[in-house]
Amino acid sequence: MVELIGLFMPGPMEIIILVLGLGFLIGLVLLVLLALRRRPSSNANLTTCPDCGNQVSLNAASCPKCGSPLTKK
Repeated sequence: MVELIGLFMPGPMEIIILVLGLGFLIGLVLLVLLALRRRPSSNANLTTCPDCGNQVSLNAASCPKCGSPLTKK
């Protein structure tokens, strides 16, 4: 019975491979989430505030987040 249990216990190399594999997968998921978060908006009616980076309507006179005045182009 002891030999049977020993067959299913991971050794140091298997543990290293599991940790590296999980680290890689977690890193990959974080990179995908970061890329999706930084994707620019495709709305043609919005512009970016030069002070805070918030998305603001083209019709707005100032940024609703920071109050910075926006110039009309």
